[in-house]
Parts: sequence; C-alpha cells; structure tokens
Amino acid sequence: MGEIKSTLDIIMNKVKNINVSPEEKRIWKDKEIRKKADSMLEKLLSNQIKLYQFEDEVEKISQEDKKSLVGFLMDGLLNRVQIYNTPEEVFSALSVFLKNKSEDIIISRIKSQISFYALFSHKGRFET
Repeated sequence: MGEIKSTLDIIMNKVKNINVSPEEKRIWKDKEIRKKADSMLEKLLSNQIKLYQFEDEVEKISQEDKKSLVGFLMDGLLNRVQIYNTPEEVFSALSVFLKNKSEDIIISRIKSQISFYALFSHKGRFET
C-alpha cells in the first residue's frame, strides 16, 4: 500500500520544479507591498490607527521594500486629494513623506490650488 501524503506535500511536489523569473518575483512582491500600502491607508483614514502608528508601520518595513511602499502610499494619498472634502489626515500623512522638502510650502500650495479650483468651479468660471 502507498504512502499517504498531506495536501501540502502534494502541492510542494508539484511546484518544486517551477522556475520563477526575477521579473515575476518583483511583480508578486510589488502586489504584496501595494496591498500593504492600501491596508495602511485605509486604517489611517478610517481612524483605526493614529499618524504616529502609521509612521511606525512605515519604519518597520525593510529598506529593500520601503521605497516601493512609500511610492504606493504617496500615490494612494495623492489620489485621495479632492477639490471638496479632502480629509486632513491625507495632508498629515503626506507631510510624513515630504520631510526635508519644505512640506509646509508643498501642502499649502496643494491646499491653495484646491481652494482656487473649488472657488472657480463653484462659480461656474472654471471649465475643464
């Protein structure tokens, strides 16, 4: 009678000869990091975590993955900037990543552009 194998043993036996290119590994890793970034942003913006906890989570990430994570986080934050009702948490989180880049100036410019577009679009003077 044959040996009874666990599901894991069967799966491992089938995939042991599969070769994954470095490009495929990078794509999988980026998908994993993007999911992490999305999760972190959702927690921050839904007040499940505070800004300092958000910063701590970013710091826990390996240096190898941090550049991708920060890029995904910045992308997610900038996509949440809206003419109306941009949560203040978005600007606070952006300032975390804009350190040493005159974040006050950058954030104030973003806010002033939002106000400008909101004012003119509200009055019907701004056409897109």
